[in-house]
Amino acid sequence: MRLLWSGNKIDYNGKIWRLKDAIVSLQPEKEGKYPPIWVGAHSEKTLETTGRLGDGWLPEHLEVDEYSEKLKKIRDASRASGRDPEYVTPGQMTSLVISADHEDCHRMLSSVAAKAYALLTPPERYEAHGYKHPFGNLNAYKDYIPTRVSETEIVSAIEKVPQ
Repeated sequence: MRLLWSGNKIDYNGKIWRLKDAIVSLQPEKEGKYPPIWVGAHSEKTLETTGRLGDGWLPEHLEVDEYSEKLKKIRDASRASGRDPEYVTPGQMTSLVISADHEDCHRMLSSVAAKAYALLTPPERYEAHGYKHPFGNLNAYKDYIPTRVSETEIVSAIEKVPQ
C-alpha cells in the first residue's frame, strides 16, 4: 500500500500478489500523511509482518491470554526490525448484543444474521465451549467463501450453530 500511495506506477512481483503499472490516484488529505495500516493478524507470519510493517493490530475472537501472547510476538517483531515495540497500536474487534431486556438478547442471538456471523468463529472457539463448528475444522478467514458454498449448505450450517 505504501508503494501505491507514492503516486508512481508500481511493478511488484511478490509470492502472492503481482502488480504491473499499478497506481492509486487518490491523494492523502494532507501531503505525505497516509492512512495507518491496520492488520487483522492471527498467524505467526502475519503477527511478525504486523510488528515489522503495521501501524495497528485488529484481531478478533481472542481470549485474554491468547491476545497477550500474540501482542508480545508483535512487540518482539517490532523490536527485531528496529522499531519501537510500542509503535503498533493494539485493538480488538468484538461483537456485542445489547438490550435492556435479557430475553430480547436471546432472540437477537437466535436470528439468522447472528448465526450466519457465528460461522466466522474459528472452530477452536466452538470446541472450547463443547461444540463442533458446523463446517468442521475449516479456517473461516481463508476457507469460508459464501459464493463457493451452496445455499442449502449455508442454511444447514446456520441451523447447527448452538445458542
